Amino acid sequence: MTKTVILGISIAAVLGISLIAGAVAFDQPYQVGATDSFTQGAVTTNIVVTATVPIPAHTTDLAGFAWGVTGSSQATHFGIATHHGVKDSIQRPNQWHVHNLQLGAAGAAAEACIIDIIDNPIAKINVKRTVMDVTLLTSSIDGALTGSVVPFDIIVDGGCPFTKVGGVATTLKLGADLS
Repeated sequence: MTKTVILGISIAAVLGISLIAGAVAFDQPYQVGATDSFTQGAVTTNIVVTATVPIPAHTTDLAGFAWGVTGSSQATHFGIATHHGVKDSIQRPNQWHVHNLQLGAAGAAAEACIIDIIDNPIAKINVKRTVMDVTLLTSSIDGALTGSVVPFDIIVDGGCPFTKVGGVATTLKLGADLS
């Protein structure tokens, strides 16, 4: 419980900037035109995202890449995210890391509301210029990946319900602007 409260405070402090700037997200240059390939094997899953411009290893962006998930009891998407200063992961919290996510209907400004950040699996993530290579245990993904890569920006959206982290509500209403 204390961990969730601290998480909510950390997220609120960083995302307060988003409120000042308004609830408008902007595609990051590395997201525009990004392509992907993935192999979801019995033991490991490998995801490769190729961008048209270099992908930063460290960035202050509140952004990421997502795929649909089928066959899950909770997750609707699997995402690779970055949001420096917002601690919601024990592995690489200020760099790229992965989450199983539950997205819901659109909010007031967002194309989808972030209902729950279900977990943060451990993944090996290597960013080299325009290529991001991600390897993790297939069992870490809450279902089967489906579709193509969908870039997203994280925005504050008062039209969304309170976002949960691991099933516990925070004080934030977050949405995803899906590109």
